[in-house]
Amino acid sequence: MRTNRARRPSYVTAGAALLFVQVLAACSAAPATNPIPTPAPGAATVAPARAETDAPAPPSGTWTGTITLHGVINQDETKDISSGDVGSVYYESGTSHDTTQTDATDTFNVTGQDPSDVSYGMDGFDFTGSAANTGTTLERYVQNWNKQNSGCTWKEELGDQTSGSWNGTGKPDGSLRISEDGSYHIELSASVGDANGEYQTPALPHRLWLTVSDVSAGCTGDTAYDTTDTQGPIVWWVSSLLGETDVNNKYASIDGQISGTPGNTIDGSITWNLTLPAVKMDITWHLVHSGPIVLPHS
Repeated sequence: MRTNRARRPSYVTAGAALLFVQVLAACSAAPATNPIPTPAPGAATVAPARAETDAPAPPSGTWTGTITLHGVINQDETKDISSGDVGSVYYESGTSHDTTQTDATDTFNVTGQDPSDVSYGMDGFDFTGSAANTGTTLERYVQNWNKQNSGCTWKEELGDQTSGSWNGTGKPDGSLRISEDGSYHIELSASVGDANGEYQTPALPHRLWLTVSDVSAGCTGDTAYDTTDTQGPIVWWVSSLLGETDVNNKYASIDGQISGTPGNTIDGSITWNLTLPAVKMDITWHLVHSGPIVLPHS
């Protein structure tokens, strides 16, 4: 026998209903997440791109240029000379006339090569190439004496003269050296030796003489002479005077400073007034690199 029972009503509390609504809202508002793809087996991976931080090394290059040294001596002096005690029968007096007119020029056409690695800049190069030398000179030293002894008087002229012109060739021996601060120094000389390391200076006409005149009556003068041979000039290659002292007691050299952006040329000039011999030496240089010059750096 079945009895009918009344159904019990279902109730949900207000708090539970609110919680359900919040959870549903949170689920609906959550953004969709994309899964992280996993590379397929054997697939290549690509490294992320990055900025290049190391500047490329400058290229190795070549050098060409010209260095010219011009030397001039221009002296002409007359002065009184004497020998012995004044009033003595052997007292001698006279004048000397010394003339030196010399003009010589060295022209160096230099070439060179950077080392293969110039990652740390360019510190210079060793010279190769050609050199030429040309010049003229007149070196004349004359003394005119009034001589006497207890019974005679006479005059003497004593002379020494070298004169002429020359031309020569050689090779440059030296280098350009550049420092980090842009200062630089040029060493230079001329290599003019033959295969055996020997060389010959220019052979210019050289004359020595003694003449006697105005011999007093009954007296015989000194034996006169006049001889000739060859001799080199007082200045041959001007570059050989580098390192000599000037009138301010400084050593003659070739130095300069690169200012601002180096560019691809090194130019300069300098004048030295030397003491022995008394040469005015003018030096100019113009060196060109095949690309921009990069100063040496660490």
